[in-house]
Amino acid sequence: MALTFITATDSTTVTVNDESHGALVGDFVTFANADTSNTTLNAQLNKEFEIQSVPTRNTYTITLESNAAAALSSAGSANADYQLNIGINTVVPGSGWGAGPWNGELNTTTLETTLAEEVEKDETAIDVASATGIAINDVIQVRGELMLVTNVSSNTLTVTRGHGVTTQVNDEAGVGTPATITPNTVRLAIGNASASDDYVTLINGSDLASNTSATTVTVDSTASFESSGFLKIEDEIIQYTGKTSTTFTGLIRGSAGTTAATHADNVAVFEASGGIGIEATETAGTGGTLRLWSQDNFGEDLIFNERDGGVFYWDKTLGVTSRAQNLIELSDQAPIKSRKVIVSERDRHVICFGANPIGQTEQDRLLIRFSSQENPFLWTPAATNTAGDLRVGSGSEIITAVKTRREMIVLTDTSVFSMQFIGAPFTFGINQLASNITVRGFNSAVAVGDAVFWMGYDRFYVYDGRVQVIPCSVRDHVFKDFNETQTDKIYAGVNSAFGEVFWFYPSQTNALSNNGTGENDKYVVYNYDQKIWYVGSLARSSWIDRGVYQYPMATDSNLVYNHEKGNDNDGTAFTSFIESSPIDIQDGDQFVFLRRMIPDISFDNSDANLSNDNKQTVFSLKAQRSPGGGFIKTSTNTVSSTTELNHLRLRGRSFGLRVESTTQGVNWRLGTPRVDLRADGDR
Repeated sequence: MALTFITATDSTTVTVNDESHGALVGDFVTFANADTSNTTLNAQLNKEFEIQSVPTRNTYTITLESNAAAALSSAGSANADYQLNIGINTVVPGSGWGAGPWNGELNTTTLETTLAEEVEKDETAIDVASATGIAINDVIQVRGELMLVTNVSSNTLTVTRGHGVTTQVNDEAGVGTPATITPNTVRLAIGNASASDDYVTLINGSDLASNTSATTVTVDSTASFESSGFLKIEDEIIQYTGKTSTTFTGLIRGSAGTTAATHADNVAVFEASGGIGIEATETAGTGGTLRLWSQDNFGEDLIFNERDGGVFYWDKTLGVTSRAQNLIELSDQAPIKSRKVIVSERDRHVICFGANPIGQTEQDRLLIRFSSQENPFLWTPAATNTAGDLRVGSGSEIITAVKTRREMIVLTDTSVFSMQFIGAPFTFGINQLASNITVRGFNSAVAVGDAVFWMGYDRFYVYDGRVQVIPCSVRDHVFKDFNETQTDKIYAGVNSAFGEVFWFYPSQTNALSNNGTGENDKYVVYNYDQKIWYVGSLARSSWIDRGVYQYPMATDSNLVYNHEKGNDNDGTAFTSFIESSPIDIQDGDQFVFLRRMIPDISFDNSDANLSNDNKQTVFSLKAQRSPGGGFIKTSTNTVSSTTELNHLRLRGRSFGLRVESTTQGVNWRLGTPRVDLRADGDR
């Protein structure tokens, strides 16, 4: 179907008809060579537009700067150039046929049991292996049918069949004999006292009753659904781009090759992101993952790579208003798909990791391809150039690659490789450094000089000539509160001014299922100079160390932040602190009595307008009687730049020290405080 327009002379809204356009709300499209038989309207359309709504998979709307100069009814034509869409902001686990159970239920904590009998059609007393956790008004699912529980007696459930306008399941026994269900899985779809486990809700109202183009639907609850994803309502798959507590918004009707249809009140709405509810199409397969990018400089030009997508080249000589072009439009046999791109600085090759072989479109996630030296547009190997490829010999896919000063470290899902320039005739060589390792994600590794640090699934690693596990004192703190479904959001960075490597990551506490944002909210830092760890809470999605710019820069929620600039949090005071673990005296065999403390703290680089008395921190000494008893006594003292001695009275088997400041403009550095203590008996 050719692209056409629907316009009205009293409106700025234009509906664009373009079959299977694949665009999302917020995407951009540029029209050229518009032909509407109206010169003024042609000029109005020959521009770049942001897509305002996507009623169906074949239509979307844009907004003109002024009312349309002429009325069109699915007429006219134009060339449309779609920019890559912004992608989703939440990982949807699994995709395609067989990636999950029927209708795409995602939550692995959902309560399950099994049928304890064959169930006849229309039977309402269902025996299960265990009814524990199932209550009245819960909804269970057996195959494609939902059943409303009206009573629970021991392991027998009294149910209303076909809840949510689902069809009763039938065995293959055929017509004329009682249809039965052989013992099968019984899954709790709605209930278990926690909405976070639900994967079904019901339509509440008539939003879809007669309108196949509706972009919003009201339901009973969206609490357990991701912030964007796919729904299955009867035979239709619907993509949604947002939600409120009771509505799904930005609906894209008839997704994944299905047909937009009407749906009545109280029809079941299944979470269909990543199960048999979605075909294994290109759209469905990639729709569940974040769009992540790698980029590098080729001289003054830029090379970008969408993870598992195209490679794009931006030419500085064309000016900042020009767009990057796909390499396949500029060169012979350039990769169609690649996982990551790096420019080898010493020898000037463009290297694509996890690329498709020459002459094929299917991506090989263990194949490394490189262009000819000094030529990003020449990819066909020949005796007269240095283009070529290598294939990693261990693992099932390349997760990421990191460039150091002397080599490139390639991380697969199981192994570590070193890739180095060796010259003619092979150009590059690759050697395995270690096996049986793990790596968390695309942005979870970072280089510091010739060393590479990365986060694994339950530990941290470093390569500094050999691969080692880094001893980590905060390992349980990090990995026991980790949102496993959002690992793509991990971002590793370096703060070279302080000798720190850190990882921003999403905690399970902040997961959508726990009414959080699902975004990065915590960090863990390894100080490689002092060999110590520390943790904290801070929402950041990316980071770049100082270099071109004076200060490190990071992003979050569409904002860019300067870090390490000044002493405050954008005009308000930081709450900064450092706290020790419990300190024993003589292995905690005796009580100790603490009576004096000499603080050792510097306030250099504090704001110049602060007086010495206002340069303050709070020293808190805390005592405990036993490791399991916790701190029960605290002595708190305010320390300024003129404080020489603090008197205190504190007794316990061990003690801890916390130094904290909430004063605006204060910059402080802790030295070596001294505590006067003495043994004070066994009890």
